[in-house]
Amino acid sequence: MRDQVRWVSDYLPSDRPVHLLGVGQIDDIIDLVKYGVDTFDCVEPTRLARMGTIYQIGKARYGAQVSSFSVQIEITKSLYKNNFEKVDVDCECYVCQNFTKSYLHHLFKQREILSYTLATFHNLWVMEKLFEGIRKAIGKDLI
Repeated sequence: MRDQVRWVSDYLPSDRPVHLLGVGQIDDIIDLVKYGVDTFDCVEPTRLARMGTIYQIGKARYGAQVSSFSVQIEITKSLYKNNFEKVDVDCECYVCQNFTKSYLHHLFKQREILSYTLATFHNLWVMEKLFEGIRKAIGKDLI
């Protein structure tokens, strides 16, 4: 996919936004922005959230600049049953400020609809922070 986008990147319009459908993995997004893709449309953050995969804020490198991106944890695993830490200690979203890994684990195990809502909210927040970092890196000519 990266090769294909690289091959056509010289032909993409520079005066209009370029949209790529179905790409939602963090490393793909970072790489494809370098080839001129402006917007993405993918269900990945919400689908993963519904399955109990919670993004964790990590680090990504744009040239010499380091910025936030996400890694993942499986909140349904038993190691989170008695873990009373925030969902992500580096995140400032509503979920991370108000709920623990243990509570989300419990909600998923009980198949409470709230679990999907909270996980989705958090994952989308992390994606927004990723794009915020990408915009800053573009502004500094790092991408």
